[in-house]
Amino acid sequence: MPIGIVAILVTVIVTITGWRVLVLIENHKTDKRDLEKTAEVLSKIDLIVRDLKELKRAATVLQLNELRVLIKEVERGVDQCTDDLQARLRTVAGLLRKYVAAAAPAVDDVCTAYLAVSHAEDVPADLTVEFLVARSEEQALLRPQLEAAVASAEMRIRRMRRLRLGV
Repeated sequence: MPIGIVAILVTVIVTITGWRVLVLIENHKTDKRDLEKTAEVLSKIDLIVRDLKELKRAATVLQLNELRVLIKEVERGVDQCTDDLQARLRTVAGLLRKYVAAAAPAVDDVCTAYLAVSHAEDVPADLTVEFLVARSEEQALLRPQLEAAVASAEMRIRRMRRLRLGV
């Protein structure tokens, strides 16, 4: 085989190999940024849930607004991930949806509803004390599940950083 052809083949092989290495490095950087963003979102969720736990009562729609926004961020993470992390993030998103759906009416609204009627039976069902207590119990049951799911996803991200990304 003439030297010219060998030189061309070597050049092509080196170029292709270099290109593939650059693609792998860029994917590595993208994976790292995606994991960092997902880790930040999970950290925010954890801190908000800890704050809500300190309320010692059911969180209202207004208090759950920030979590409602973060659901979209978690779902975005689900779309960007594969493997076990995707399943864990899907669990977090599902529990977040349930937790936010269990929003309670504001205590002031419940009091106002009772004061506006002459009979307790006339209070709208979603403004009764029973409804408020039920929502509080529902949130109390969901909170530890949500905390555990967030911790599990965070743990998986830490493992991925160490193993896959060498961080």
